[in-house]
This record gives sequence, C-alpha cells and structure tokens, in this order.
Amino acid sequence: MTGCQTELETLRLELAQRNQLIRDLHDELSRERQRGQVLYQLSRTLDLQRLLSLLDDTLQRLGLFDAYLITFHDVKSGGLICRQVYLPASFAGMQALLKDHRFSVEEPTPIARAYREAQTVVIHLEDIDQSDSRLRQGFEWWQATSLAAIPIPYADGVIGVINGFRQHGRIERQQLQVLEEHLELYNAPLRHALLLGELKQDQAAVEAALEKHAYLLRFITEINALTSVQRIFEVTLEQLLPAYHFDLAVLGLVEDGVGLVIRQVSIRDPGHEELRQRLLGLIREPAPLDITYGASVYALLQNTPLLIADADAVRHLPMTPADRAVLEAVPEIRTILHTPIREHGRAVGILSLMSLSRVQVPDAKDQELIELLASFVGTVITSAQLYEVVEGQKSQIEALNRELQKDISTLDEAVRRDALTGLLNFGAFGSELQRRIDEAQHDPEQAALSVVLLDIDHFKVLNDTYGHLAGNMVLQELAQRLGQALRSVDVACRFGGEEFAVILPQCDLDGALMIAERLRQRVSGQPFQVDGRSLVLTISLGVAKRQPGEGGEALLARADEVLYRAKTLGRNRVELSVSGEDEAEN
Repeated sequence: MTGCQTELETLRLELAQRNQLIRDLHDELSRERQRGQVLYQLSRTLDLQRLLSLLDDTLQRLGLFDAYLITFHDVKSGGLICRQVYLPASFAGMQALLKDHRFSVEEPTPIARAYREAQTVVIHLEDIDQSDSRLRQGFEWWQATSLAAIPIPYADGVIGVINGFRQHGRIERQQLQVLEEHLELYNAPLRHALLLGELKQDQAAVEAALEKHAYLLRFITEINALTSVQRIFEVTLEQLLPAYHFDLAVLGLVEDGVGLVIRQVSIRDPGHEELRQRLLGLIREPAPLDITYGASVYALLQNTPLLIADADAVRHLPMTPADRAVLEAVPEIRTILHTPIREHGRAVGILSLMSLSRVQVPDAKDQELIELLASFVGTVITSAQLYEVVEGQKSQIEALNRELQKDISTLDEAVRRDALTGLLNFGAFGSELQRRIDEAQHDPEQAALSVVLLDIDHFKVLNDTYGHLAGNMVLQELAQRLGQALRSVDVACRFGGEEFAVILPQCDLDGALMIAERLRQRVSGQPFQVDGRSLVLTISLGVAKRQPGEGGEALLARADEVLYRAKTLGRNRVELSVSGEDEAEN
C-alpha cells in the first residue's frame, strides 16, 4: 500500500468516526427533545389519567415489554391498585379483570418485593427454581420468558410499581436504566396527582355526609307534616328506597286478633311493577304472629333487625314455607333487611327492604339510621297524642344529626389539613391560591401576589441517618418556624414530603425576597433539636411574583423552576423568577 493509499484510508476512517459521532449526537439530541416534550406535558396537568397516558406512551416508545401493569399504593387498603394495563391482543379479555385489581404487598411476588425493597426485580424463566411452582405457573400462564418489576420512587419512599414482561427474549437490567431515568420525571407529578385523587375522595365523603344530613331533615319534616296514615306509609318507603339503594320495600303493622297486615309494597323502579304484583299476591293475607312462620315475623316478635346479606347463599338451606315461596316467586331478591317498627320500644310492625339482582348490605351506621327512622315512623303512625314519644325520637335523630355534623366538620378539617404539621395540605393550598388570584384580578390593592416554594436540603440523608421519626420531628419544627416568621395574612402549606409552599398576598418581588430570606435564616440560624441531637439544616427557596393574567399552575411552575435552580447552585439559597415586568419595576 502506497503512502497516499494509507493516508486516504486514514481519512476514510476519521470520516466514518465523525459520521458516527454526528449520529450519536443526533440520537442524544432526539432523546433530550423527547425528555423536554415529556417535561412540558407533565408540567401542564395534575390529572392522573392524563399522566398515565403519557407514561403509557413512554413505555410503548421504549419497547421494553410486551405487556405491563402500572400499580400505585393505596393508603386505605394497604395494597397496590392496578391503574393502567397494556396486554397483547391474545390477552385482551383480561384487561377489564386486571384494571383496579388489588395486589397484596405482603406476598412473595415480584411486584410486592419491588415495592417493599424499593429495588427493581428482574426474573428470567430459566432461572426460576423448580420448587417455585406458583411463579413458574404465572410465567406459563402469561407465556412469559422474562419479567421486571420497577418501583416508582418519590422522595424517600415508593408510590407504585410497574410490572412488565416479555414473551420472547430477556429483559436486561441495563435496558431498564433508561426507564428508571424517565420515571424520575414522572414521580413528583404522579405523587401530586394521587394526592389530589385522595383529596377528591375525602371531599366526596364530606358531600355524601352532607347529603345524608339534608335527607334526614327533609324526611323528618315531610313525615311530620302528614296527617294521612296511608300517605305516611307511601312517603316512608319512597324516601328510604333511594336513600339506602334498595329496590323493593314492604311495610306491615300488627293488628290485634288479626296478625301482621301488609299495608304498603313499594318499588324504586317503575319497571319492576310486575314483580311488585307477584310479591303482593303472596303476602296479601295477614301473617300469623308465630315465630316459626318466617323471617319477617321472627324479627318482629324478637324486636330486633334481621339482615340476610345474600339470599343466593341460603336458598339451598332449610327455611319456612312462607320464606321459600317468596324467594321462588321473586328469585331476583338478594339482600333483605327486616327492621321492627316500634312504639315506646315495643315492636308494632315490620319494615322490610330488599335489593334485586345485586347484594346491597348497608353499613352499621346506615342500619342504625334505618332502625331509628323505622321507630320514628312507628311513633308518627300511632297517634298525635303520643307527643312525648315523638319528641324523644326526634331528640335521638337530632343527636345523630349532631354526630353527623361533627363527622362532617372532622372530615372537612382532615381534607384541608396535613396531619403531621397542621399546615394546609396540597388540595387546600390550591383552593386558597385560586381565591387569592381571583381577589388580585378584581381588586387593584390585592394585585401584588407572590409565592415561595421551599425544600429541606438533604432531607433523605437525614431520614436515612436518623430515621423517619426524626424526619417527622424536623418537619413539625419547620412548620412552627414558618408560622413564626410569616405575616398573619400569609398562608403556608405542606405540599408533601419535605416540600412546603407559602402564599404572600399584597407582596411584590422585593418583599417576597425579604420574607424568603428571613425563612432561610430562621432555619439555618438555629439548630433543630431532635432526640437530644443538635442538627443544623438548611432550605432552598424559589420565589415568583404573579404576572397579570397568570394562573396558579403557571405561577407555581415558575417558582418550582427557580427552586430547582437554587438546589443546582449549591442549596441554602433563595432564587427569584424575574420576568420582564419585574425588571421594569426594579
């Protein structure tokens, strides 16, 4: 080979290397653009389904799995609830069964191990021990060759697990590193969306309690205003059926020398009229007051409620001819609740509520309410002369109303307050920020509005070193120091973990900077006393002033951006989000 040929070959090699470098740079630029697009989308929503859709797109773009489940820890049940499912076409029928399925975190399954140990678990079919028949059967059922359970981290804990498998080839740990990097973008938005969902559930519980409270008042008012006994029967059943989600109701009264006489049979859905007529034909004749006659007479003579949770579970058992005839004539009946109607504590009738084609077991409090209402109805029916009895029943219901009101107040406070620090929680903070923004838009004197986001530096190290109890004590002490350093009009809240936020009404950027610096010094200037130890801690803060027309999410996003900058620049500092308008004012 001549010298020119050697030089030409060298140039070709260098050119190939440069071309490869250019391709690598293009690939890296493409990945960074994708990350930027994901971050942009994540910053624009707190809706869990939207976030899951974005995560779904990411997983399918990465192409690591043939199928996967996305699960999140549920505080109330203590398990992992499946919120998103992706399966091959051959398993499409399993999609609905797996959605919302609860997985135990105590069992020795890969998904439970990944949650408990906060570490990725990878298992290959050929590596499964022959004695582990359960895991091997699972692989065979899903036709899987490799499985990975990847925890979704947040702060110093785990909020969920992605469980994926392949039907061909292996899932290698180094391949999962790309997914774990993506999950770092998702963990905070997912955690906030889950918190928002929990708050909405609590709000729904409050609204349900309020609705039940209003129902009781309407029921008592309407019954008290009635003078026709027959109309009392009709209104009682009309109100109870929808209130407690039953479909069929029967009301009977004891008549001396006759027996138990059915006075009213009502249905919730007019489409069940033929069924009502079937039942009415069976029970039209008075029932003898014999304890062996049937379940309703038994409950009446024993003067105690009788609940049959599911008639399907007892149809094969011995029972009285009367009960057998009812269940055979109306096979749709599932749950039955017989409640005595009382006068001065003595049973004078029976109220029977039934569900059709589904089990509907009321909880203990609802059963107690139905029992009280049945007794109240018995009092109204008996006579207006029994005024004292009526007042006694009203007092009981009013006491129950007070208990409900107390429950409502407790739930409302629980919805708004963080249990550990006593500060407003994320949901209440959002409502308060929106209220302040509305004020700023309508009142020029309220126009200056700023927010501060702050984060305890190296909080995970503190938790790892001294334990979560020490971490909780620090969070409580920090909340107290915030209260001492802020103005009376300022509003502080705990966002979650070690992150806090403060609303500063009537406060421009200079004033917000001064308050933020005061908070920083209040934390760093005095050690925290935890279990006899003196700990010096610092915080990083991001400050933003609301611009005209700016919404709460955008304002918080700017504050979060400069908080991240404060962390990047060394922590224990305050960073400002300065807009063109802010620069003009200064």
